[in-house]
Amino acid sequence: MPGPFNNSTTATGVGAASTIPVSDISNDLNSVTPLPADLEGALNPPGESPTGGSTVGNAGDQSAPAPAPGDSENTPTPVNFVITPEISVIERVDQSRTEIGNITGATFGTNNVRLVYQIVVRNIGIEDLRNVVLNNDFRPTFGTSGIGGTNDFNIVTPPTLVTAGGGVTTVPVNASFDGSGDLRLAGDPADPTSTLNVGEFAVYEITVDVNTAGNNVAPNLPGPFDNQTTTDGIGVISGEPTSDLSNDINPFPSDSTTPDPVASDPNGNLEANEPEENIETPVLLGADLRIVKRITRVTRAGTNLALPGINDFTNQPGTEDDDTLANLAGNSLPLGLFEVDNPLQSGDVVEYTVYFFNAGVAQAANVEICDELQVPSVLQPASLELASPQLLSTLGTNLTFAAGSPLLFPQAPLASLVESCPSFPGTFPSGTPTGGLGVGAGGGVVAGGPNLGLNVDASEVGAFRFTVTIP
Repeated sequence: MPGPFNNSTTATGVGAASTIPVSDISNDLNSVTPLPADLEGALNPPGESPTGGSTVGNAGDQSAPAPAPGDSENTPTPVNFVITPEISVIERVDQSRTEIGNITGATFGTNNVRLVYQIVVRNIGIEDLRNVVLNNDFRPTFGTSGIGGTNDFNIVTPPTLVTAGGGVTTVPVNASFDGSGDLRLAGDPADPTSTLNVGEFAVYEITVDVNTAGNNVAPNLPGPFDNQTTTDGIGVISGEPTSDLSNDINPFPSDSTTPDPVASDPNGNLEANEPEENIETPVLLGADLRIVKRITRVTRAGTNLALPGINDFTNQPGTEDDDTLANLAGNSLPLGLFEVDNPLQSGDVVEYTVYFFNAGVAQAANVEICDELQVPSVLQPASLELASPQLLSTLGTNLTFAAGSPLLFPQAPLASLVESCPSFPGTFPSGTPTGGLGVGAGGGVVAGGPNLGLNVDASEVGAFRFTVTIP
């Protein structure tokens, strides 16, 4: 390595009429100067031999003299391998495991927020890596480390190696890591046995307690509080260094603990340390309201259609909010389908359920949610029902819906949009058939609003549902 590795092709033949044998060794096109404009020019470059570098024998011979490799028209084709080591690191917060308040072992009592950071390092290059190291500094993120009432954060336990794959990896955790004085999370830049071979990965977790009353955290609430892991390594063959800054992305497919290799290189070019793949991981220490919408019933000619998965959790690719809710609710929510494969027909009645939940650490007060209905759906105002917010449980969460809520407001087509509507400012959709509530296509639904008291505490979930008809 890196080469060159030369190769030549040999061609032989015998004239059909003359029976004169001929042979040739290939010529590297890139060696011809100037580069020929066509195939004929490449086969017989101007100013070179009239035979194109081939050798000719005598009539009746069985073979022609062998051409000499390296002649001006018999240049071998070289290949040089450029080895560039490439390493990738991902960092995310597992929001389903965030705990709030005076939990068992909390560092900061009732002001405690416990976060679980997940870090995935992977060799995405074509050569093995040595001297691999991961570092993380939580001081720029939260402030001062310690267990006092005014300190901002504390590393609860040393980093843990959750899993490793693709072969045997030796990038051990550093039991002394504290995110403040000792920033080395795993591996060792001075140890050539700290290795990560091609395709190997390792998953680490760090548990951090954050003090919402800390001297630095409190005045900066609700954040975001950004954090980033760095990683470095050296190519075993090339001796060249590689480094990366972590990217905030979910590497785990639904219900899997094995990271998806695509997440380590989203653009697929196998290159480390690219700005668009170096996004810091944010934490909000405030309210974090999420919305998930599902189709929960389709009725045709008075009969509910038995659609596969409509009574179960169905993961929607490319989204995280439904996964987060499923984790928090023990897969009991959200129920329903994000799309229907069975084409809807005129007269069908479709029920939608809009789930809203607070994945943050503080109350979301006076929530307002707007759902704009696209034509040709015709809203049925009497169908509106609300399930008031209740605490999520990983053992399962059952919602209780009731009609007649003063917090649900059907909206007619062309009514003015409220501020929470995605298309604000403007009007609710309208189409054919035209008309008002329950008659015209379009319109929408608004839940809650300013000063109306639809409050969602941390780790609570609620929902509203309604039906539309297809004209």
